[in-house]
Amino acid sequence: MNRSLFIGLAALLAAPATLVVSCQLLSGGADLEVVNATGTGAGGTGAQGGGGTGAVAPDCPTGGGIPGEAQVAAQLADAADVTGEVMVKAIASDRWGNVLVVGSHTSGTLSGCTEQTGEGERGFVVKLNTTLDEVLWCKSYVGGTVRVNDVDTDAAGNVYLGGEFLVWMRVGEDDWGASGLDGFVARLASDGTLEWFVKLGTSGDQSVSAVAFSPRTKRLWVGGQAVDILWFRTGNSGAELEQLLELVDGGQDLFVMDIEADGSAFRTKLRYGGGDATLDLEDLAVGPDGEVVFAGTMRPPTSGPPAIPFGAVGDAVLAGATTGFVARLPYDDDPSNVAVDWLRTVVATTGDTSNEKVLAAAIDNGGRIAFSGTYTGTEVSFQAADGDPVSGAPTMVHGGGVESTFLAISAAPQAPDLEVAEVPTNSGQQARINALASMGSTFLLGGEFEGASGNLNFLGGSLQYSSSQQGFYGAVAALPPTGAYLHQVGSSSTFMGGVARDKGCDAPLVGASFQGALTLAGLEDLTSHVVYDAVAFRVWPGAAGP
Repeated sequence: MNRSLFIGLAALLAAPATLVVSCQLLSGGADLEVVNATGTGAGGTGAQGGGGTGAVAPDCPTGGGIPGEAQVAAQLADAADVTGEVMVKAIASDRWGNVLVVGSHTSGTLSGCTEQTGEGERGFVVKLNTTLDEVLWCKSYVGGTVRVNDVDTDAAGNVYLGGEFLVWMRVGEDDWGASGLDGFVARLASDGTLEWFVKLGTSGDQSVSAVAFSPRTKRLWVGGQAVDILWFRTGNSGAELEQLLELVDGGQDLFVMDIEADGSAFRTKLRYGGGDATLDLEDLAVGPDGEVVFAGTMRPPTSGPPAIPFGAVGDAVLAGATTGFVARLPYDDDPSNVAVDWLRTVVATTGDTSNEKVLAAAIDNGGRIAFSGTYTGTEVSFQAADGDPVSGAPTMVHGGGVESTFLAISAAPQAPDLEVAEVPTNSGQQARINALASMGSTFLLGGEFEGASGNLNFLGGSLQYSSSQQGFYGAVAALPPTGAYLHQVGSSSTFMGGVARDKGCDAPLVGASFQGALTLAGLEDLTSHVVYDAVAFRVWPGAAGP
C-alpha cells in the first residue's frame, strides 16, 4: 500500500449523525480505503466530467447544513517526507463539481502524480471528484523551481494553468529552459492530458500570476509581470521564439493578454509601466459580459513623475513606497479597442506607506467590482484616475498594527463611488484579505490574521486573534454587510490559498495550507503529516448565496 498521500474526508449531514471518514490513497491512485467511519449518510463517487468515465450530474451534498460551515474536506500531504510542504495557490472547479487544486510542493512524492522525478520545489495540479474523496488525476512538474499560480476551467472541462519556472521545467517528455524566471500557460484536457503549453519570457524575469477563462469570448485571459521584451514559444522547447510585447520603459511592467482557447494565438496584448517603476499583478477576473478586472501593486520610479499611464482613462498617481490599484477592461471583440475605462488606487498620504496593496479582485453577475488588500499608512484614501477623489469612499485610518485590511465594492457598474469595509488592526495585530471570488451576487473572500490578543471584527463576525497566523473565509452580498458570514481556519500556522465558486454545486470552495491541527467549523479537526499540508473544502451556501 502506498501511504504517501492521505485524504481526510469529513461530511456534515442533515441528520444529527455525522459521517467522518479518513481515507488513504492506494497505489496507483485508483481506489480508496475507508477507515474510522461512524454515523450514517449517503455518499457517492462524484461527477467525472470527462475524466475518463463521461459527464454525469454532480453528486452534491444536500440537507440542512449550517450556512458558512464546511461540508466536506480533502487533505493532501506527503507522509514520506516529514520536512516537506504542500502549498496551495488557487482552487477551482469544473461544471460538474470536480475540484482542481494547484500550487507547489517540496515533499518527496504525491501519490498518483506523474512527471515528478527530482527534488526541489515542484508545481502541481490535483483533480478531485465532487465528494472530495478520490483523486481523479494529479500532475507534478519538476524543474529548477516550478510554481503553478492559478487555475481555471471551461465548459468542456479543460483545465488552464498559469505559473512560473526557474532555469528549467519538464512538461511530459520535453524540457523547457529559462535564462532566469519565465512564465507559462498550459491547457490540459479534462482527463489531465496535456493539450498545449506556452512559455513566456526571454532574458529577463517574467511570470504569470493569474488566468481566467471568459465564457463570453471563449478565450483565456492571462496576467503577470515582465522586466524585458516579452517573447513566447509554443509547440515544443525547440520552437522559434516570437515577440509579443515591447518593454514600456525599464523597470518591471505588468501585462494583460488573452489567448485563443486552442493556444494558437494571442489577441489582446496590453502592457503597463513607466520609467523604472515596479508593477506586480496580483489578480485577474472576468465578468458576465466579457469584461476583465485586474489588480496589483505599483512602486514608483526612482526619477520622473510618480504616475503610471493607463491610456485614455488617465494616470494612476503614485504616493509613498507602494500604491495598490484595480482596473477594468470592458468587452470589445476588436482587440485594438480594448482599453481601461475604470481605475481605482489605494494611496497612503501619511505614515508608513510601504504596504498599500490590492491583492484580489472579482466581478459579480451584475458587473459590480470587489477588491481587497492591505494598508499601513496612517491615513489612506481611494482615488480615481489622475488622483481624483472617489465619492463615498472613506479615508481609512490605521490603528497601529503591522497590516490592516479592507474590502471595497463598487456600488454599481461604472459608478463613481465605493462601499468600503475595513479592519483597522491595533498594535501587534495584522490582517489581510488576499482572495476574492464571485458566486452570483455574492462575493467570497479569504485571508489571514495574526495578533497577540483581541478580536478580528468584520462582516458581523468576531474571530479570536492568535500569536500564530490563522486563516479565515467568508461571504458578503453587499456593504454594509448583508447576508454575510465569517469563519476561522485555525492551526498553528495557516496560509489561505484561494476561494472559488463550485460551478457544479453552487457552493463556495476554499483552499489553504496548514501546520499542526486544523480546525474547521462543521468538521472534525485535521492534523498535518508534514510541515505544511494542503486542504480543500466546500462550504454550505447560506443566505448570501446566488
